[in-house]
Amino acid sequence: MKEIPTSACDILSALGVNHTIRFTNSEFRAMPFRSLFGLSKLLKSYGIDSEAYELKDHALPEDMPLPFFAGVGGRYIVVTGVGADRVEYLDGGTPKALTRSRFDKLFNGIVMVCYPGDGACEPGYLLHRASKAGGQMLIGVAGRGWYQEEGKAPVEILPGTVINIPANAKHWHGAQADSWFAHLAFGVPGENTSTEWLEPVTDEEYDKLSK
Repeated sequence: MKEIPTSACDILSALGVNHTIRFTNSEFRAMPFRSLFGLSKLLKSYGIDSEAYELKDHALPEDMPLPFFAGVGGRYIVVTGVGADRVEYLDGGTPKALTRSRFDKLFNGIVMVCYPGDGACEPGYLLHRASKAGGQMLIGVAGRGWYQEEGKAPVEILPGTVINIPANAKHWHGAQADSWFAHLAFGVPGENTSTEWLEPVTDEEYDKLSK
């Protein structure tokens, strides 16, 4: 069953920060505090600073930096657009909107603005396993990396290495522990194709590759 993005995924999507739904949702659900404080701590691990404050008279200006969290109807939503007549937001990855009058009635005056730093990204983003229905081709460009399919030995990727990934093969690829890594990736066309991001590679699994 398709996993529904949490509000943490919504803000990362709105900010354009690389992340996977499964990992981010698990981190969100593990937060000891389901609050803006908890969200700010979670986002910090992605390289994103944040600032929360209460707006005087609950008046939301149209020039607020986008996107931002807003307290609406007893929860926090990710606002992506503010106009005179409507407010747009993300809810479980789906774009939605409220009339401005409805939003103003539900808004509690609390907002949190987020500021991604250079290189903001999910921790270990490239080390999360994936399955691509249409297959993929990887070409090593610089540095040294690893590619590994489930149940098979890891393959070293050097500049010029070409990896043909079969459709629906559970795999991961990323830099070696003592190197950086750059590559090209090409999707192989297929019908009704999609990418499913799966569980992260554990530190123990990754550390074994360098021994």
